[in-house]
Amino acid sequence: MAKKKLKIGFAGVGSMGQCAHLKNYISLPEECRVVAIADPREKTAKAVAARYHIPKVYQSGGEMLKNEDLDAIIASQPFWRHGIILKELSKSGLPILIEKPLAASIQVGKKVLKMLNKNDCRLMVGYHKRSEPAVQYAKEQILAFQKSKELGSM
Repeated sequence: MAKKKLKIGFAGVGSMGQCAHLKNYISLPEECRVVAIADPREKTAKAVAARYHIPKVYQSGGEMLKNEDLDAIIASQPFWRHGIILKELSKSGLPILIEKPLAASIQVGKKVLKMLNKNDCRLMVGYHKRSEPAVQYAKEQILAFQKSKELGSM
């Protein structure tokens, strides 16, 4: 039996949406297909859609959800917008990925969790460790080894 490709919608295609998420999902054509982008910045959304051959562009997540049959949503937004965007997206009941942290305050975080439970919506909070001192140190060491060629080609 053929494996089902997940149909992914993106709510937000700013710098993190493009650099940390979209290009990675696009590189997995056997597993998923990005079928739509929702971003209020129409010019940006259309340019990103054209670059990555994404067929549909919408002004809002709600509009995207009304018109697309999605399996999951990537909502790459500034964390202070999670309480706003998740109110709209969680109604779909689809799994959603956001960046850390969950919310800008404990109060908003509690509201978001209540919303997610009410809508039976699963949420994953992505955490990239690129800013941790140990990861930065490892990167510096790798760059030094690449430059010195001490360990050969890297």
